[in-house]
Amino acid sequence: MSAETLPELDADFLFVTYRTDTLETPADAIGHLEAVMPNFCKFLHACRTNQMIVMPREQASASSYYGLGVLSYTVISHISGRRFESKAE
Repeated sequence: MSAETLPELDADFLFVTYRTDTLETPADAIGHLEAVMPNFCKFLHACRTNQMIVMPREQASASSYYGLGVLSYTVISHISGRRFESKAE
């Protein structure tokens, strides 16, 4: 997707990934977003409300049922029971 579509894809929560196999860090993931859309946090509700979760890419994909379970647990652990601001349309 192109950077111009990011505001259209905005959501209550946003999961951003980075590649540990290339020694990237969470700061690199943020840097990549800044590179394609400067000041992206102004445009994304999840970022403005501290509802953007940055995680290693290998934890955000599932290649087995076990992996899918781990991914589900990861998502639930970040949002379950948490007070959050909904993006009202």
